[in-house]
Amino acid sequence: QISHLEYVCKNKSDTVKELQQSQEDTFSKMAEQRKAQESCWQKQKEYLEQQYSGLLGEVHARAQEYQETAEKNKEKIYILEKRQERLALENVSVQNMLMQVQKEHSSLLAACALLAGALYPLYDRLRAMSSQRELLQDQVNISELVNQEIRTLVHALSDVEENNHDEAKATKRKFKGLINVFRRGVVAVLAANRLKLLAQSSSSLFSWVNGCKEGIGILVCIGDSKGK
Repeated sequence: QISHLEYVCKNKSDTVKELQQSQEDTFSKMAEQRKAQESCWQKQKEYLEQQYSGLLGEVHARAQEYQETAEKNKEKIYILEKRQERLALENVSVQNMLMQVQKEHSSLLAACALLAGALYPLYDRLRAMSSQRELLQDQVNISELVNQEIRTLVHALSDVEENNHDEAKATKRKFKGLINVFRRGVVAVLAANRLKLLAQSSSSLFSWVNGCKEGIGILVCIGDSKGK
């Protein structure tokens, strides 16, 4: 029985040793697996840190690039705002100039309309003045002819009077008054005949106009506007 108990104890001791050895092997495997897992985790950590560093550097680079782009865009916006202000001022100036040009254009059209309206009355006056000038020239010519005939008659009468001065001195004294009367009568008759002829061949020289409608101002013809 003691031998049996020793045998049983020995078997249990062997079993315990086997269990201990198996447990130690299991712990060793678990330790190795843990070390392998830790090594894998370390590698993953290093890889992730490397990826993070790369991404962080890329983010910083992109942020710097975006910052530079934003600064450039800000400068461009400032330049565009200044240009817009300048263009707005130029636009206001151009609008004012356009309004001034339109006013001048309207004034020019009004002046052209007045000149166009004054053209026909001026032409009519020109024709009237030309006709009056011709009439006055005819009257001047007739007056010169009358004066020439009067001078001829006076000269002839003076020559006759001088030639007969010595021979008919007494008669001249007697009839001097009659000759002068005759001479004045002849001149009056000739002048009356010339004036009569002039009156028969002449029209009115001057026309009288009340008011200032057709005075020294310029006449302007106006027309009715069609539509609006």
